[in-house]
This record gives sequence, structure tokens and C-alpha cells, in this order.
Amino acid sequence: MDPLARLRSFPKAPSPNDDPASIRGNLNLELKQLNANILAYHVGAGGRAFAGDVINGLKIVEINVRKKRYAPQEDSQGPDDMEAEIIYMLNVHGGMSGGCFVAILDIVTFSALFALGSVVNVDPSGVSTNMDIRWHRPATPGMTLTLVGSSVLMSQKGRNFTSRAEMYDKKSGKLLASVTHSVAPLQNLPSPLDQKDKPKL
Repeated sequence: MDPLARLRSFPKAPSPNDDPASIRGNLNLELKQLNANILAYHVGAGGRAFAGDVINGLKIVEINVRKKRYAPQEDSQGPDDMEAEIIYMLNVHGGMSGGCFVAILDIVTFSALFALGSVVNVDPSGVSTNMDIRWHRPATPGMTLTLVGSSVLMSQKGRNFTSRAEMYDKKSGKLLASVTHSVAPLQNLPSPLDQKDKPKL
């Protein structure tokens, strides 16, 4: 059984993430496309998600998955030995509320877990158990934001996952917000294909 079968069933990502070849990083095109599809599915293409008008503007710029610096040097490729980094860009056209910061950072931290999961064959879909958020500076109109998500822990037994993210002003490089996010994974979630023929209530 393919642990990523549910994620592979997600529809293809629309713009601005419809060209996996434009995404930098060390993942192959198939995995870049998969991560773009996961993002689009979870933010609800067309603005259906909370703060969707803003979140749907997130563009994946780069994805890298690599061995952790302090991991054992043998050939282990388990999730505990690897880390993922995913970088987004977003243009802000109005002042950003704290709630919108949280919504975006939630997506970015989950994305780092999905990037790592796509390489080590783990579906990190789950529910948040804790978010430790710090706001450092406001995001002001006209800013282009750079968002960097990194995996911290992906338990080999699949009991808990942790990631972090930072939001920067691209022009000045100043840190605007940061978060550490803990997730409890859920098992046997339905795929969009499972729900296709179910009647709508």
C-alpha cells in the first residue's frame, strides 16, 4: 500500500503553482508537482479557505530535502535523519492582520512536513496541537513577503510532527513573524476520489 496514495489523488495545482519546473530545489519534478498539489488542495483553490484571497497568492519558490547536519553519517534515510525546507513568496496588497499571519504560517509549516513526507513516504496530515507564535514587525502594504518553512521532527512512529516557519520582508530581510508548530497525525483520511460520488448535504 502506498502511504501517499491519498495525497497523490489531489487535483493539479492552479496558478501560481501550476509550473513545477519553476520551483527551485533538489526534489524531482514529480515531487515538486505533488507538493504544489498538496498546497492547492489544503488552501482550497478559488479562495474557499480562511483568508483564501491572500493564501491563494502563495507561490512556492524552492523546496529542499536533505540529511540533517547532525544526523548519523551512515546511509539512514528515515524521517528522523532528514529535514525539509520550503520557501514561498507572497505580495501583500493591504495591511495584514494577526489572524492572517497565523493562517499563512500554518500552511507554510505544514508544507515543510509534506515536503519531507513526500520524500520519506509519510503522510503528515493531522491536527495542530500547539502553535507558538511571535510577531516581530507589521506587514505593511506593498511588501513582498518571503516565507521559509522547515521541518524539525517527524517521529518515525508517526506520533508527532514539529515544524517551524519565519516570515520576512523580502526587500529589507527583516523578520516579521515566526512560529513553531506541533501536529498530531490522523490516519485513514478520505481522498477527494473517495468523496467524489457522495451526495452533498
